[in-house]
Amino acid sequence: MPAARPAGARQQLQDLLVKRATERLTVAERQQLEKLRRRYPEQDTESFDRAAAAILLAVTPAEDSLPASLQRKLGNLARGFLGRDDDPLADR
Repeated sequence: MPAARPAGARQQLQDLLVKRATERLTVAERQQLEKLRRRYPEQDTESFDRAAAAILLAVTPAEDSLPASLQRKLGNLARGFLGRDDDPLADR
């Protein structure tokens, strides 16, 4: 049976991922994040960034929309990421 990992370390990893998704990490925090990512390789560390981006897009008013060229580029990236043929930004 593998050695148990302290729950506090996983929480610290998640706290750092939230902070990375919403603000800038210090050098020490980035180093700690990398150490924890190696310790918990099963943690989807990109999901926090995707969630923060989705929330930002959801709460951005339509009048503050992105330029059309950037909308197209993001739509293409989103379709590739989501494996969809429709435009995930079409209803915005």
